[in-house]
Amino acid sequence: MSHVADNYSGTSAVGGAKSALNPNSNFPTVELHVKANELVDMDIITVSDPICVLFVWNNGKWSEYARTEVVWNNLNPEWVKFFTIQYIFEIKQPLMFRVYDVDSDTSTLSSQDFIGEAQIDLSQIIANRGTTTLELKIPHNDKKRGIIHITPEQVENSGAVIEMQFKAKNLKKMHFLTSNSPYFVISKGSESGSFLPVFQSEVSKKCQWKKFSIPYQTLCNCDPARPLKISVMHYRSTTHAEQIGFIETTYERISESLMQTQDIMDEHRNKVGELTCTLVVINQKYTFVDYLRNGVQLNLITAIDFTSSNGDPRNMNSLHYMGADYLNQYEKCIRAVGEILCPYDSDQEFPVFGFGAKVGFQANHCFALNFNEANPCVHGLEGIVGCYKYALSQVALSGPTLFAHIIRRATSMAIQAWQESRTYTILLIVTDGIINDMMDTIDAIVDAGNKPLSIIIVGVGNANFDAMDVLDADDEPLVSRAGYKMVRDLVQFVPFNEFAKKHYTALAAAVLDEVPRQLVEWAELNGIRPV
Repeated sequence: MSHVADNYSGTSAVGGAKSALNPNSNFPTVELHVKANELVDMDIITVSDPICVLFVWNNGKWSEYARTEVVWNNLNPEWVKFFTIQYIFEIKQPLMFRVYDVDSDTSTLSSQDFIGEAQIDLSQIIANRGTTTLELKIPHNDKKRGIIHITPEQVENSGAVIEMQFKAKNLKKMHFLTSNSPYFVISKGSESGSFLPVFQSEVSKKCQWKKFSIPYQTLCNCDPARPLKISVMHYRSTTHAEQIGFIETTYERISESLMQTQDIMDEHRNKVGELTCTLVVINQKYTFVDYLRNGVQLNLITAIDFTSSNGDPRNMNSLHYMGADYLNQYEKCIRAVGEILCPYDSDQEFPVFGFGAKVGFQANHCFALNFNEANPCVHGLEGIVGCYKYALSQVALSGPTLFAHIIRRATSMAIQAWQESRTYTILLIVTDGIINDMMDTIDAIVDAGNKPLSIIIVGVGNANFDAMDVLDADDEPLVSRAGYKMVRDLVQFVPFNEFAKKHYTALAAAVLDEVPRQLVEWAELNGIRPV
């Protein structure tokens, strides 16, 4: 685990409390920058490694929204990652900031030492205008555990992204026996006059840091004259970092002085090194909404698992059981996703497929659910549901569970849909079983990486879905048998049971959470801009 944030740790820490496919939201968005001081030390030998976690009050309980990075060995942390949240004037938005000392590599908060918490409504933070200061406490204990400072910044809407790169030389040596381990932190001036960190580089012994990208809004709130501070730091593994020196500048000055050396000064205004910006480029980064507003459509392809592990549809224990006024997990999933996606398609014609059933006397791993292979489309969401119900009475459940056939067919259809009508395709696979063609499926997914396709897999029932987490590839990119690594993440897996007791809109939000990013990444990969 790296003790200094990886490249572009200044990315906003965005939670998932709003719909991923909501292009019509007019609510203002604010950044919440947080720092703390006077934290109680939870470690015996070393110093605490604090992380801040934001919780929001949702459906009568506290739900985790987002996290900062860990600041190692520091009782006065100033986190680089910030929280981005929509401010809705007409409703209360209770927030809880909890600070933990990270002692375990696991992401589970219960495995960490709890330092303290503070609660406040978002409206109070906004009304305070400047920085809000709160005491951290443990519930039912009035003893102060530290102080947290929260500074709001309104987000200006801009799709511009800045590419930058820096190098330094002649840095003052901080310790006689060891060489410097330098990194830098960029902070922007706030409306209250304080500086808020927005980016932290990696450590580079050679003082030649990697190129990085940062949203124009994040860097300077789209104001080229807003003050910036670039602090050059010396990383230490056993205690908090030391500042070597800093420069005060603006984006405007950085742009105008490309390749020119600027003096790094310490707190006493003594020169302690030189910093040079070797690259500064501003690029327009288009958003998901930009593509939708400029004619890109979304089409849903649904693929339903008809393998025998679902159980006899006539049996009430079957995942395919259809009863009066009863929606099985398949139908709930189809409706949850379809209600969000279907309105984004102009002709309302949606292909529907089945796999793992005997059609006639032979097992088929990709068949049109309307039994019209030349035109597997049905009309509207009710057409998808009706087609599914009819097919149940026409096929025999079989097996095994194979995905590759359906993914390759969807990929072919996605290519055609984009060429004909600038339509991006989303393949929804609803399945109950353990996949039996893992390597073929990985090959098909890797091949689809540069195609206009997202793949959503929803696991129903109680099977072991560990293999689906592999396909999700959030932690490790997929590699085909030919040795090719996937060029983008296009798969999202969600187990239905995690949402069985929640409103179906929660399932839809989780299932579709990554689609906007996946579409934009595909468009950028292929050099496609909104028309």
